[in-house]
Amino acid sequence: MGTTELAAALGVTKGLVSQLAARGMPLTSAQAAQAWRETNAKPRQWKAKTLAKTDAKPAIEKPKPRRDAQPTVATTAPPTDDPGESLTRAREAERSAYQALQEAQQNGGSPEDLRKSSSTYFASRSNRQKAEDYFDQWERRQSITLFYEEARDIAGRPHEAVRQMLGSAAKSLAPRLVGMTQRSIEATIGDWIDNLTDALRASL
Repeated sequence: MGTTELAAALGVTKGLVSQLAARGMPLTSAQAAQAWRETNAKPRQWKAKTLAKTDAKPAIEKPKPRRDAQPTVATTAPPTDDPGESLTRAREAERSAYQALQEAQQNGGSPEDLRKSSSTYFASRSNRQKAEDYFDQWERRQSITLFYEEARDIAGRPHEAVRQMLGSAAKSLAPRLVGMTQRSIEATIGDWIDNLTDALRASL
């Protein structure tokens, strides 16, 4: 995302975006930059452009309707926030941004107004999509009672026990069966099978 586009989406100067980018602010999206700013940048740095515009206006100037006012774009909900509420806020922000864009188009807004409205709408739409993905993942986690790794471990325990006993069966049974009668051999093998069954039960 370019510094000019990001500056318009965040409502700050391009120079300020460049300064913060040098300090490590991501330029991938408005949401990522906003999240970084809330943690690393002082609020007054981001208010500088707005304050400068306000101070520059003459006191006698007649107030004009502002068509470039942009709806607030909700940032991605933190892990501790309720995913359902975050998704609701993201959808409301997208609807507000879309309405603002429609009004700017219908009222013959300036190219700058249209560009800002469009940038805000696309940013809010991207944030809504991320909120939906996060909500879907959260819902899936709520319904999971057993993870794949745990199920695989449980299922693999009896196989391991069988493998170990079968691997030692020949060495352990052969000396005991030499010279025995058929009935004794059957009894010995029966005891060995019982031991195998007990090992399987213990491994579950």
